[in-house]
Formats: sequence, C-alpha cells, structure tokens
Amino acid sequence: MRFIAFQRERVSRKEIIEATLRNYYKPIKLFCEMNDIPVNWKKLTRRLPCAPDKF
Repeated sequence: MRFIAFQRERVSRKEIIEATLRNYYKPIKLFCEMNDIPVNWKKLTRRLPCAPDKF
C-alpha cells in the first residue's frame, strides 16, 4: 500500500503518468499471487487513478 501511495505522489508531481502506475501494479500482484501472500486487491485498485484513454 505504501509503494502504491508513493507512486501516486509521483503521478501528482507529474513525474510519471497514470498509465505507468498500472505497470507497477501488475508485477506486484503476480508476485503476491505466486507466493500466496493475501492482499485485498479491491482496496488497492481503488487507490489507483484512472488512466485517460488516448486512443
């Protein structure tokens, strides 16, 4: 949760865009699933900003 919060701060400072934040989220989720670490993914994904569709 702290890592996601830190990345959200980076988004607000315009260091990275919202779509990049999803790329950080995906490997964390895979790592936790593969190592049987229980995480409430609903709460985590609510904290992610929605990336605007540019296509």
